[in-house]
Amino acid sequence: MATRNSSPKDAREICEAMLRSGRSERDASLLPREVKVIDRLLERGLELSGAYQELHSRLSDHPPALKAFLDQLLTIAAFWCPVAIQKARNGRARLIEINREIAGVPVATLAMLRCKSSSQGEASSAGNSSSPGLGGFRTGETRGIRGPN
Repeated sequence: MATRNSSPKDAREICEAMLRSGRSERDASLLPREVKVIDRLLERGLELSGAYQELHSRLSDHPPALKAFLDQLLTIAAFWCPVAIQKARNGRARLIEINREIAGVPVATLAMLRCKSSSQGEASSAGNSSSPGLGGFRTGETRGIRGPN
């Protein structure tokens, strides 16, 4: 990757100029959060001069890349919220747990139905004419109850 030697001051001035121009060009379209991030970056320019120098040295041959990087940095910083991210992770984990529980319901239901069927079969073969699972009716007996037409 091509690098260009520039002083920390020059790199800082170039990056801060891009931030300022981005703010003035897009002021109406910027979200208040993004404006705050720009203001913080500009306030902390001296602390960030090393980072600006590295960015400039790596991306100076491609000015659109430097601008795109700074734009993405603004968006990420503006929407970065560790509390909300953790809450979303916890929500996904709970959803996975619920889905596992739901997946187990058909298996448990099938096991209960098999148990019921085998109990009814044993009751019929033992000569018991009624089954609690059938509401006291004998197998095959409907007593005037009709199913759907």
